[in-house]
Amino acid sequence: MRAQKLFDTLAGQRPGSIPLTKNQEPATPAAPAARLNLTVLVTEDNPTGQLIATAMLEKMGCRADIASNGLEAVQMFEQKHYDLIFMDWHMPVMDGLEATVKIREITRQGRHVPIIAFTAGVPEAERETFLKMGVDDFILKPATRKTLEDVLRRWMPPPAAPLFNEEEALCFVDGDRDLLGQLAASFSEHAPVLLQNLQEAIARRDARAATIAAHTLKGSARMFAAPDTVAAALAAESAGKVQDWPGLAAAGRNVELELARLLPELAKIFPVNA
Repeated sequence: MRAQKLFDTLAGQRPGSIPLTKNQEPATPAAPAARLNLTVLVTEDNPTGQLIATAMLEKMGCRADIASNGLEAVQMFEQKHYDLIFMDWHMPVMDGLEATVKIREITRQGRHVPIIAFTAGVPEAERETFLKMGVDDFILKPATRKTLEDVLRRWMPPPAAPLFNEEEALCFVDGDRDLLGQLAASFSEHAPVLLQNLQEAIARRDARAATIAAHTLKGSARMFAAPDTVAAALAAESAGKVQDWPGLAAAGRNVELELARLLPELAKIFPVNA
């Protein structure tokens, strides 16, 4: 009961001193490394191009998924974390420009994922337009391994911050790790319910219910000093307050993705049967 009461109290508390977002300064070139540990989405409708790009990326240490058109790319992006996206420009079903615009809509209140356009050539007059629509860089076809590696290193994200800060979280409970474990178990039980409440409220356009669910999730995640989850819930709460439905839908998806990352991590550090 002690853990539950503390969980309920802290889940609804006002913002404290924990940072809500990571530093989102533009990515800078990373120091050379033997292998790249990145998860990359390759959007390419040509089977030969798919094989070549995948083979080269895997030799560099990347994990590469393939989308055969822009619609597949958007759907895969909504379901999985990617460090970078290679986007072919001329594809069936949905072209690269439309897919880029949709992905930017999804991430406009969250983490920026570099999108690199695969093109046969872009007129100088059109480059500025593509950049304004959300493209970060361009690669000419056919791409060599060196070209791919150069662009990956140019846009390689900084080292990932921990999903939560255990030392900071312990400050909430006066260093009582057993109690923090109980709170983690309570959060793991209640967070999926709150997420469902948020999603259902968004679906029926109930801004007040969505705002309350997002606010509660934000307070709960703050207990564990989990900045990415807090930021996603804050974005949903803010969008709900002004009834920004596209923003709320995008933020809701980000909350789902961040919880899918955070909850397994908490379970590893605080196993239920430990």
